[in-house]
Amino acid sequence: MNGRLVQRSVALFAMCIAAAGCAAFDAASQSRTLTPVEIEAIRQHQLALVVLRVTGEFNGEPIVKAGEIPVGIGRAGLDTGGAFKPAFLSGFGWQLALARRFTRDTLDAGWFFFLLEPGGTHYLAVITLVSSAAQNEEWASRAPRIRIDVPPDTPVVYAGNLHVRVSTRVSVGKTAFGKEVTIRRQVVEPGGLEVRDESALARQLASDNIGLLAPPRTALMQSTDSGTITFPTRRGEPRP
Repeated sequence: MNGRLVQRSVALFAMCIAAAGCAAFDAASQSRTLTPVEIEAIRQHQLALVVLRVTGEFNGEPIVKAGEIPVGIGRAGLDTGGAFKPAFLSGFGWQLALARRFTRDTLDAGWFFFLLEPGGTHYLAVITLVSSAAQNEEWASRAPRIRIDVPPDTPVVYAGNLHVRVSTRVSVGKTAFGKEVTIRRQVVEPGGLEVRDESALARQLASDNIGLLAPPRTALMQSTDSGTITFPTRRGEPRP
């Protein structure tokens, strides 16, 4: 994908959150129950249920309730036209868009899932907000990214626990009138994205919530360069 298009897509996602707070996404409206059509599609390998978890730290302190991690996360795939779309927003009380929850309690613990095409590749971009659209665009072009490869013919996939370390960065700027002001913003620390394997917890979560489906297969997500976005076509064939 063209690098400028990717940068614009991530930037627009960041500015969407900054401008509107993305209040339209309501975790309470996301059903914990898969529909019969979705269950059959999963069993027929037309969809894969991809489970993952997000946990975090803020200024060195563990965050107990995942909804208080000050980040938003976008997902990009062929189904989004290659553009990053809001998947879920933390720091706003867990407002979901492309992502779905099992229960309120599991969501508070950081667990959620996507329904994705088997054999596809998807990317997550971790966004923290800054004070202006221009700053958001400049930051979003360098947003940390995670790659998820969904194995073919696999009904349920566990992609890992994405642990995010966020800290407050303090700098000095000037107003339009030349007055110095202190600027504080949240940033993902260098090396602040860590993929952890909690397969045993994921199997228990799946057993409790989607027991009629197969146990999850572990296929951990991977950190990737912020400028590299490539998507396969259907069934894992490389995209021309």
